[in-house]
Amino acid sequence: MSAVRMDGKALSAKVRGSILAETEALKKQGVTIFMISHDIEFCASYADRCGLFFDGNIAASGTPKSFFAGNNFYTTAANRMARKYFPMAVTAADVAEALLDDSRCVICKKR
Repeated sequence: MSAVRMDGKALSAKVRGSILAETEALKKQGVTIFMISHDIEFCASYADRCGLFFDGNIAASGTPKSFFAGNNFYTTAANRMARKYFPMAVTAADVAEALLDDSRCVICKKR
């Protein structure tokens, strides 16, 4: 197991990409990576599971989609903006993909 604490927003895109490439290589080797970050956009895009610690306990956990889509306060900017139309979209890429598929639009189905 490897543990990493990272403030993704403070890192340049190049450094963040380098860290991501290294963690992906370790993951392919079967290494479990426990990463702590406040960069929820990064976590939503690259994590297999996300969790929220509060008062020394795990308050919530799940896949990025279930964790961020089901959370009204602690979620991504993309989910806040698009949840009325695409409730399970948590990243900008999810929103872009959903825009190409009308069947995923909750409001469109009601018309």
